[in-house]
Amino acid sequence: MNASHHREVEELEILRCLEGREAVQYNSVWDELILQQKNDFYFHGRHKRPPLDHVNALLFFANTLLPNDMKSALESRRLGC
Repeated sequence: MNASHHREVEELEILRCLEGREAVQYNSVWDELILQQKNDFYFHGRHKRPPLDHVNALLFFANTLLPNDMKSALESRRLGC
């Protein structure tokens, strides 16, 4: 492993750590955002597969659609990957 590759690995690990911290922060506020129908839409943490409640199912569905929507938006501006 050369110095450049080692630096890339370190930067990737830092990026993953930051992403993980932000995911925890993002997920920590979901239950506070639900103001009505708390019995049906409660959130006690992120569960991806399978989603264990309505909020997790909604997040799973939205995160499934998001990559295609982002790709389409980029391509419409000729910024395709």
